[in-house]
Amino acid sequence: MGIKAVKLKFSSKPKEFWSKVKKIEENGDEAEAEELFGDNVPQYMETEGVISRENGNVRIILDDSYLVGEADSKVIFSFEEGNPNSVIMVRTVLGNCTYVFDDKVRRQPCSCNVGIYPFEITVCTEDIYNKITYEKGGTMIVDYNIEINGIPADGSKLKLKVEPIKQ
Repeated sequence: MGIKAVKLKFSSKPKEFWSKVKKIEENGDEAEAEELFGDNVPQYMETEGVISRENGNVRIILDDSYLVGEADSKVIFSFEEGNPNSVIMVRTVLGNCTYVFDDKVRRQPCSCNVGIYPFEITVCTEDIYNKITYEKGGTMIVDYNIEINGIPADGSKLKLKVEPIKQ
């Protein structure tokens, strides 16, 4: 098993954010950009984490405690090297939420347990691009929607960039 430290850049933004960014880029409205980016900054962080590989499975762990305000909160991504566009993401904030992103089976039943009670969600993968390798790092982008009881509840686009730390 190999484990090494890596630099991570992680962002997660609601889909409406991306459409507003595109509109601002098209018309160059600085006041609108200030309003969009004001106090409502989407989740973004640069941190260090670890990437590991065992039996063809790659796992990336980052600590997002300061981002969500909960001690020991982590985001864990895992996937098989031979199938990088099927990714499991676990967020440990206030319990566990498990998301499955897959380019073949786009609607995945998933679960969240936020401490009060567990509930099910459906994660709908719109698009996934995963070029992360254990050896070189790389980038993963996932565009997805969440449904609760068949009703659209949220939509996000997340990006994870993994860079080896030079020794």
